[in-house]
Formats: sequence, C-alpha cells, structure tokens
Amino acid sequence: MEVLTEITTGNAQIKKCSNGMLIFKHLEGIKSLNLSDFVENYEGILRLQSGCVSPLLGNVTNIEDVENEAKAFMTKTLPTVANALAFVNEKTNTVTSFAINMYLYLHRPQIPVKVFSSEEKALKWLNGFL
Repeated sequence: MEVLTEITTGNAQIKKCSNGMLIFKHLEGIKSLNLSDFVENYEGILRLQSGCVSPLLGNVTNIEDVENEAKAFMTKTLPTVANALAFVNEKTNTVTSFAINMYLYLHRPQIPVKVFSSEEKALKWLNGFL
C-alpha cells in the first residue's frame, strides 16, 4: 500500500494511503493523550482527507492513559472522519483488551470499531470498508 502523503502532529504520524485509508501511529515516547492532542490529530486527519470519510487504523500500542474529555471528543467526532476504526495494540493483554472493549461497549461509537493485536489483521478487516 503506497503512502500518498503524511503529516506529523505533536503526538502522531498520520499517513494517507493510495487506497484512501488513513493510518496513524503515536510518536515514540507518547504514553498519554489529552483533549488538545485529539483535536490536533482530528484537524490533521481532516486536512489529509479533503472532505472524504475513510477507514482509519490507529496504532495505540504505547498509549497508557487517555483523558476522559479526549475519549468523549473521539466518540463525538469519529463518524465525521471515519467509516470504520481499527485500533492496533501490539502489547494487548487480557486486562488491556477488557478495558478497551468495555469502553467501546459503554460508549458505542456510531461506526464499527475493533481492536487487533497486529496491523496485518487490522488492515485485512478495514479493507472491507473501502
């Protein structure tokens, strides 16, 4: 999958691929996220998409904490930029998986969201939303 363009925010690298999919990965050393981080990433995604909604892959492997305000912002704005979201957490363990899935169950995003242990599995699932 060819990368057409990319931007780097203060906390993530966001890439737009030739198939329209967006992939973001948090920068090395970023372990927590707040509302301003989410707003910055959201604005970056909007710039890359030029008005199109597409599947989004987010690698959150190193993220340990996310502010509640940031989670609420994500739940509210997600449908404006993505038609499906795959989180990749390569360090997934039972506790982490439970916490992520419980949050998704309680806050029910308006688009399909799934957590994967590898980017390969996530991309395979997201291809169904292109």
